[in-house]
Amino acid sequence: MSREGITADLEAMKQAGLGGAFIFHLGNQLPIEGWVKFQSKEWWNLMHFTMSEGKRLGLELGFQNCPGYSTSGGPWIPVEKSMQKIVWRKQSFTGPSQLDTLILPPPVDPKWNYYRDIAVLAIPDQADVVSVSEIIDLSANMDANGRLNWKVPSGRWDILRLGHTTTGKTNSPAPSGAVGLECDKLDRGGLDAHFDSYVAKVLENAGETVGKSLRYVWIDSYEAGDQDWSPSFREEFNKRRGYDPILWLVTKTNPKIKVGNEEMTARFQYDFKQTIAELFADNYYGYMAERVHKYAGLKLGVEPHFGPFDIVTVGTRADAVAPEFWTNPILGWVTLKPVASSAHIAGIPLVCSEAFTGFPNDGRWRQDPYALKAIGDRAFCLGVNQFILHVSAHQPWTNVWPGMTMGWWGTQFGRTQTWWDKASAWTSYLTRCQYMLQQGRFIGDVCVLKSGGKSYQLNLPPGYDGDLCSEEIFLKDMIVVNGRLTLPSGMNYRVLVLPDSTILPTVARKIRELIKNGAVIVGPKPTSSPSLQDYPACDQEVKKIGAELWDSGKVISGKSLSQVLEDLNVKPDFESSAKNILWIHRRIGDSEVYFVSNQDTTERIVDCTFRVDDRQPELWDAATGEIRKARTFSSKDGVTKLPIKFDPRGSVFVVFHKPSQTVKIGSNWDEFQSISEITGSWKVRFDPRWGGPGQVTFDKLTDWSRHIKAGIRYFSGTAVYEKEFNIPEQAKGSRLFLDLGKVKNLAEVILNGQNLGITWKPPYRVEVTKAIHSGNNKLELRVTNLWPNRLIGDEQEQDDCTWEADQRIWKRHDDPQILVGWPLKEIPDWLTLGKPRPSAGRYTFTTWKFYSKDSPLMESGLLGPVRLLIKIDKP
Repeated sequence: MSREGITADLEAMKQAGLGGAFIFHLGNQLPIEGWVKFQSKEWWNLMHFTMSEGKRLGLELGFQNCPGYSTSGGPWIPVEKSMQKIVWRKQSFTGPSQLDTLILPPPVDPKWNYYRDIAVLAIPDQADVVSVSEIIDLSANMDANGRLNWKVPSGRWDILRLGHTTTGKTNSPAPSGAVGLECDKLDRGGLDAHFDSYVAKVLENAGETVGKSLRYVWIDSYEAGDQDWSPSFREEFNKRRGYDPILWLVTKTNPKIKVGNEEMTARFQYDFKQTIAELFADNYYGYMAERVHKYAGLKLGVEPHFGPFDIVTVGTRADAVAPEFWTNPILGWVTLKPVASSAHIAGIPLVCSEAFTGFPNDGRWRQDPYALKAIGDRAFCLGVNQFILHVSAHQPWTNVWPGMTMGWWGTQFGRTQTWWDKASAWTSYLTRCQYMLQQGRFIGDVCVLKSGGKSYQLNLPPGYDGDLCSEEIFLKDMIVVNGRLTLPSGMNYRVLVLPDSTILPTVARKIRELIKNGAVIVGPKPTSSPSLQDYPACDQEVKKIGAELWDSGKVISGKSLSQVLEDLNVKPDFESSAKNILWIHRRIGDSEVYFVSNQDTTERIVDCTFRVDDRQPELWDAATGEIRKARTFSSKDGVTKLPIKFDPRGSVFVVFHKPSQTVKIGSNWDEFQSISEITGSWKVRFDPRWGGPGQVTFDKLTDWSRHIKAGIRYFSGTAVYEKEFNIPEQAKGSRLFLDLGKVKNLAEVILNGQNLGITWKPPYRVEVTKAIHSGNNKLELRVTNLWPNRLIGDEQEQDDCTWEADQRIWKRHDDPQILVGWPLKEIPDWLTLGKPRPSAGRYTFTTWKFYSKDSPLMESGLLGPVRLLIKIDKP
């Protein structure tokens, strides 16, 4: 960590158009000790400095609630306040006899040497099925030293000494000196121990910035494993489930043991897991929110990754929720819909996803904004409305590039990216999208009740959208208004879907109430309760209500959801004539707003149908800010149809907020005609500071990576193209555009001294009407590629850093190991002491080596063709 690096990082974020940052302190990414020790005086000073710099720059900051990114812990957590698990030891005795013996405690990890009793239970030996009446609680018969006095009945008996100990799970990946036990998530005392020892101290150190520049405490992805006990668990279980769990704990010691029968044991396991899930929501996530909210202006953000809890319920406890999505399509994406649902049903405005997390093969500085566009648009269509870019490694140095990485993880964002000075063109697109998607409320037709451990998938028919609803909010808040299932958040749905034939009596009663008030509910007829609470009366009540509602046809079953919606005359909200078109619908006041994304890499004209009638469709382009009225559309029978031309990976907001106007004849998109191609030689300047040859002449546009000169072939950064040209006579009086053809990867366009902006995606095109003139025109193109070519070029030179052995990981369980690269073993003396670099032929420095000298180069530069276009009105 360094003061100058912090300032440079935050200033670069501000310049690029970012709104702020979340601060994480990570370790174990490299085998290198930092020079600022965790929680040293200098560390605290730098933390306060960071918050002050955020305030100076107008950035909104937050911090992960503990060192590492998972989950809530540190060396300040005493073992008794850590996450707990049930442990046991079995000893067998034969009766009749008088027992007076020591019952040994269960073995525990000697590292922690912590154990507390829960109960001592006796059951008939080798009995796979026992009745509750056969289980004997001997807890009162054992003294504090573990000596048991008991008159053993006839037969052979197993005595189970059950207790709890720490799970041993620690926060990770944390810096040296910051690793300790994870706090208890089921008991509020565990969270208090953590909050008071770390979170509160960070907030105290932040001083006047709390609630101003420092706005969020964050709980990142849950990766702390299972917890199944706490000091207050028995009391909480009794309160929530209505019976004592102690005798049933014998089922935790052996999966073969059943109490009562297999069904009754399954019911207990349901109750046990449900209690754990509720305690996570109330005593960890919910209580963290309570503690955070005691600081004026401070909010809690959570990333409710998979854990021993319900994602939808946990998300409702926060002020902002975050799923995660990776550039690799198999990772993280399943969390988007349930987390967005939790925000919708609870009225939480921000679904701010961890965005573009890079698998090692997908990062490595290989991504540009266009490569990320369709991925981000897909996340928007699943309900995300704010991106938290993953990741920007703090750069403690200001004289080396690309510098620090977060080990092998992440898409690389930040000031040492080659294209960071041009990132504002992309972040402007994200900002417009996010602004629109944060307004109003999400529109969905279907609400799926999330119950127990069932799937997070909605499985909706094409053309429809909806949410998952937690059982908690369903029971407490859902009512029927004008035939629609309605929540206090403003969300309302036409149909409720029940996922299973086992429902709680409370759920059955709620269904009866909603049906009475006019709700449409679809699902299988319930046959039982999943719980042991009030058994068997619970089943009798569920069956009675099931017969009352299902047998009379008041609740629909045996029909597909699509058929139900059709019978209700609920048309699809959106349809398209092409595959791979994604969408989301929001209502902002009286306006209907759709975001539509083309996920293909080809330009396409797609017929789109929207469930809106008698409104004028407008096409809002978030990349340019342009708004145009659709000329060609039809509005009839409750829907509007219009053709839309999509760029490769293109997207558009379709906004209906004005009465329908007379349909004009014409196109819904611009048409262009090429009037000339700018050919011939180009002057191109390659910066010698990055190994470039200075100014050269290209006889024609060419891929840098194929050039004979090593300084061009291995060049990374920005090269400046210069060209003079005249415009054809027929161009006068027309709107003129410059089309650059193919660009690898971004280009800034300056014509006759006027900066016309940055083009970062196809079509690489800018309007030049106001800058171009008759006669000679001077064109300057600042073209930027990516880091790999320079990194590969440097590998042709002698190395002046020391690296650890290569690192390999599994991409998937069925794939061979893949080479990720080599971590830096130590910071070289030449960098630490500010000496001249030994290898003068090397231009880059990084903490992780991803490339070798034989790695393939990436296509780079302006490839064209460069053409002058006129905009034409097509009748």
